[in-house]
Amino acid sequence: MTGALRRALMMTLRFLSSFFIDDNPEVLVVVLVIVGVACALRDQGGISVIVLPILAIVGLGLCVWHASRPRTNVQSDNT
Repeated sequence: MTGALRRALMMTLRFLSSFFIDDNPEVLVVVLVIVGVACALRDQGGISVIVLPILAIVGLGLCVWHASRPRTNVQSDNT
């Protein structure tokens, strides 16, 4: 593997790790669930065409809902 290709691969992996784990862990969970269901339904044919888009839409909706909730800043009173 050449140096430039290796650097590009490492930068891509760092970005994906930062995005999926640090910033949006719920997106990682949704993606893993969808991939797991896709693997489970790989031999089912027609049902996967219906189930996978529904899972993607519901998962995206849950992620957007979670991200748009107001966050409460709880400050401890250590005085």
